[in-house]
Amino acid sequence: VLAAARDGGMWLLWGREVLKLEDGLEVSRTRLADAPGGVWSFSEDRRGNLWICSYERGLFRVSADGTMRRWSTESGFPTDSTRCVVEDREGTLWIGTSGAGLIRFSARRVSSIGLNEGLSDRIVVSVTAAPQGGMLIATSGKGLFELREGSIQAQPIAELAADRTQVQCVLTDRAGRTWIGTSHLGLLLRESTGVQSIAVEATGGGNIVGLFEDSRGRIWTSGGAGIGVLEGREFRRRGDEVGLAPASYNCISEDLRGRAWVASRKGVFREEAGSFIEVRGADGRSILNVMCMRFEQDGTVWMGTHKGGLLRLKSGSLDRIGAEHGLLAQDDGTWWMSSDRGIVRTTRQALGAVADGTLRTLGCQVLGVSDGMASIDCSGGRQPICARNGDGTLWFATQRGAAVVDPGAFRLNVLAPPVQIEEFSFEPDSARRRGRGEQAPSRTVLGGPFEGGLRVPAGSRKLTIAYTALSLVAPERVRFEVRLDGLDTQWQDAGLRRGIEYYDLRPGEYRFRVRAANNDGVWNEKGAAIEFVVQPFLWQTLWFKIGVGVLLAAGSGSVAWWLAHARQRVRRQIDDRFRLAIEATTSAMVMTGVDGAMVMVNAQM
Repeated sequence: VLAAARDGGMWLLWGREVLKLEDGLEVSRTRLADAPGGVWSFSEDRRGNLWICSYERGLFRVSADGTMRRWSTESGFPTDSTRCVVEDREGTLWIGTSGAGLIRFSARRVSSIGLNEGLSDRIVVSVTAAPQGGMLIATSGKGLFELREGSIQAQPIAELAADRTQVQCVLTDRAGRTWIGTSHLGLLLRESTGVQSIAVEATGGGNIVGLFEDSRGRIWTSGGAGIGVLEGREFRRRGDEVGLAPASYNCISEDLRGRAWVASRKGVFREEAGSFIEVRGADGRSILNVMCMRFEQDGTVWMGTHKGGLLRLKSGSLDRIGAEHGLLAQDDGTWWMSSDRGIVRTTRQALGAVADGTLRTLGCQVLGVSDGMASIDCSGGRQPICARNGDGTLWFATQRGAAVVDPGAFRLNVLAPPVQIEEFSFEPDSARRRGRGEQAPSRTVLGGPFEGGLRVPAGSRKLTIAYTALSLVAPERVRFEVRLDGLDTQWQDAGLRRGIEYYDLRPGEYRFRVRAANNDGVWNEKGAAIEFVVQPFLWQTLWFKIGVGVLLAAGSGSVAWWLAHARQRVRRQIDDRFRLAIEATTSAMVMTGVDGAMVMVNAQM
């Protein structure tokens, strides 16, 4: 089987060998690790991989180094019979099959660790780097698991198995100890010598929802009813005596000056000289529902909240942006945040510009199911819910396993999507036409491409414009902005909608523009445009208004005489009616005498 190479040469598939030919001469030969069987076709992608479509063995990929991978029904692929592969402009592969339709195949930017990979519970509530490498994963109902060298193993803890207690959070400290927060047994410490229980009275309660290690190596716990701190070898509870009321504190953190910060649903508190004081915004209000924090050198504090977006506290001023639940940052200024809409990637610079008001829309990437996540709903209400592994990968707890991102291998979709206006339609004023006894025509629909201006009849009530953008990596995340010159003064956010309606546009000339952004927020600024004219009725035209003006000016003397005469006639009619009313009232008063009440009644009559 022959296939064209991207550099102009040819590929030859011969049995279990792939040969590269240039000018008819062999320049390379690769021995396949597996026989693909009957082959329909094969082709090369932009990364140098060869894709082999087989009759009955599924889809094969041969990497540039000769590594071979197979997708079949045994691994969850929809079919074992594939016919052809085409790569589009964004690097997505489209596989034609026998009986299973067209399959979209794209590289995952997020890996998912869940039931198929060895976890016994789909809900992950907390993650942390494990001692000596690997990751520890806490699940909602099945305890603790460790991922090491690609293999997931359950970590049996006798105390948990006997009580069937849920693990709430897990943390490995710098000394290599593992702290496990549970829902009923409180805090457990696992070391090489075994598992030790920590007294509930010292950890702020028995429902441990948060664990944190500060710069001095102190371990902080949120026990559901307060805060506990490990200083030396002994835990001590922090409560009313230091300004902390009994509460479930969702977040424990530390600023760059070494001061501890804690947050509950009802407020944020900062450590000062051994006590805690509440931190408020410039308006004096409490800062509510904070779930995580990050601090900067200039004293700025970033706070992720539950349902309240991302907050920035700077010089006492509190600004809101709009992301949720968890913050991780890279040295290059890239920030990663988990949310109930997926994993958000953006930059510190962009966040600051939006908070300052100099940037209207935050440029960010939102990773979801199309990127490889099993669920876009990340876990919250625990600490820690995200962590960095020793190899640099970022881990996030979600409602369907752990999501893993490799920032070093992350690639943006930098191709702006082509934009097109597909349909232009308008409807007449049916009620007005029916009132004049005319038959109301049906809706008029015009399809693109559009050349030159369009005309909309006078009295049209509803105008609809349909548009689209070509980005097939994640078409469900393509966003649009629209602007109708002649009506709008700035771009309007249309979200994911691919059409817009206008009602009762006044007569005049208009230019409709639409632009779109792909799944990674790369905008096609040029977009597409269409010009049209809403025609006026006769009395709305400029010539009609000029004609009426001329007639009034030419006949101004007659008009003035007529107006004066009409004014006199109206005045005489009013005078006559008023005189008759007075005479009738006087007669009534004579008949009824001088009774004040009766006079008033008759006067009102």
